[in-house]
Amino acid sequence: MKKFFLLLFVLFLPIYFYAKDFNTYSNTSPHDFKAFTGFEKLFGYTLYGVGVNESGAFYMISQLKFPLDTYLLKIGFEYIYSETYQINFVIKRNFIPYAGKMEDSDWGYWYMQGYPWAYFDTLDIFSTSDASLSYFFLGADFIYRIKIFSPFIFGFGLSFFSELFYYEISNVDQYYPSYNLYKDYLDPATYSGHIIVSGKVMTYELRRFLPYINIFAKYNMDNMDFQLKGYFSPFSFSFDRDDHILRSKEAISSSSGFSFLIDFAFSYYFTKNLFASLTSTFFYVQEYGTQTQYRYKETEEGSIGRIGSIDYVSQGLEYSFGFNFGYHF
Repeated sequence: MKKFFLLLFVLFLPIYFYAKDFNTYSNTSPHDFKAFTGFEKLFGYTLYGVGVNESGAFYMISQLKFPLDTYLLKIGFEYIYSETYQINFVIKRNFIPYAGKMEDSDWGYWYMQGYPWAYFDTLDIFSTSDASLSYFFLGADFIYRIKIFSPFIFGFGLSFFSELFYYEISNVDQYYPSYNLYKDYLDPATYSGHIIVSGKVMTYELRRFLPYINIFAKYNMDNMDFQLKGYFSPFSFSFDRDDHILRSKEAISSSSGFSFLIDFAFSYYFTKNLFASLTSTFFYVQEYGTQTQYRYKETEEGSIGRIGSIDYVSQGLEYSFGFNFGYHF
């Protein structure tokens, strides 16, 4: 994290001293076009769980938590038409595949096997694995701008964001946290230590679709500006596919729920055209739906075909810090 902010400082400082004598302004004209590129450091996670959803309370049986520790490249533009209408567009793509450790947790495993000595709420199986991520983001805003008094500009409008995650999971380290509780009933040769499995064991694909209502505020001050955007969606929806390679089992889910996002940017104009921005975002989504599981190869667990359906919950938490460098045409 310290290295990331040091890199921002090193990039920003020489340009500042080069251009500090320019008398420039960030105020926009009626027909403005800005293009930018940059990068972000992304943090957070996306997870899903299966269990029982009763009257708004979700009782988790199994949860998979996927990391989002990666770096993004981005490119976008902002276009203002007739001082009133603003269109923003951005795409982002990660360029470092390794994203951290995926965590897989299972509660009540022995209880669901029918053993009378087991409890339904103990964490019985836990594993961590290496997660390689391919991530793509697309976002578009349409904003109606209102200039109530200078130098403040406000606005509101509609937005649409979409995220695509594709994970490859490998090198599992699994153990049994409840072994000491149940050691009188379990074989220590199997359950007292760690089980290591090398190689690829799973793939996971998630697609999110996020239509938003947005609000917008901007403050212009000589050759710099501050911008804050808020987004809320009462109906976000997602689709995912999970392939447990070791068990020849595929799970397909769909879900819907709500989401919100906060986006902040500070921009400094070195010349009439050249600018740089520091950005920060915070994003949260929670959805509920159904997961359907299939077995695509006969195993000791059962034959090929549909296994069944189960209640499903999906959650995402993302935050990022970034740097943009752009040109005002």
